[in-house]
Amino acid sequence: MTFGSVQQKLAKNKKAPARHKAEDDYLLTTKLFCGYCGAYLCGESGTSRTGVVHHYYKCSSVRKKRKECHKKPVRKIWIEDLVVEATMKMVMDDAAIEAIVSMLMDLQDRENVNLPLYEQQLREAENAIQNILNAIQQGIYKVNKVTA
Repeated sequence: MTFGSVQQKLAKNKKAPARHKAEDDYLLTTKLFCGYCGAYLCGESGTSRTGVVHHYYKCSSVRKKRKECHKKPVRKIWIEDLVVEATMKMVMDDAAIEAIVSMLMDLQDRENVNLPLYEQQLREAENAIQNILNAIQQGIYKVNKVTA
């Protein structure tokens, strides 16, 4: 390929219609499953004749034409709002908050168990370094210089 042909190809790809297609975040991609065929739903967008971009989740088997599935695309904003609302209801329950705090405290306690061990290993390493330095200073241990 010549430089000119590469530049033409780059200019063509710069204007490609799918270039900005995946800029939106689809929070539930691979977390939602089709009720008809069981495949996961993935985020997709499309532009209407009026130029408005619509975002939705679509069954991956329909998208890849692997199976015949009757699941219609679901509007992104609707399903994400529904999931966030349901999650907030579950998480904002007093019992759920207590359970989350309890799990976090247990995790913190488990991590603190390792801290004294790491501090002990650090002290031992610092002592070993100090002993080597003392031996060098007293002439007990000679450092050989390697010349290149």
